[in-house]
Amino acid sequence: LSWSHLASFALHKLLNSWDDANKKPAKSLPANPEGMNPVMLMNQMRPGTTYEEVQKSGNPPNTQYLMKSVIEGQEFYGRGPNKKTARTHCAYEACQKILGINYP
Repeated sequence: LSWSHLASFALHKLLNSWDDANKKPAKSLPANPEGMNPVMLMNQMRPGTTYEEVQKSGNPPNTQYLMKSVIEGQEFYGRGPNKKTARTHCAYEACQKILGINYP
């Protein structure tokens, strides 16, 4: 057995162990997900969730915003009188479709 074979095997084992360390178990839903803010819940369950302003229509004070988020390849939209409300409506839809949570 040559040193080059031994070194190659050691590197192979090291790289495989690093790959295993990066895998995280799936997160489970909190005890009462319906009581949580949907934006906060999506950020907890799907870290890195982003929301983008797609459209702004109307004149102040009657402005309407349309926000979009792409999660797991699916597009979700939310509309509201301000960006925060539009983002929340977008997260409501995502929580319902992806996580199966029905908010009251």
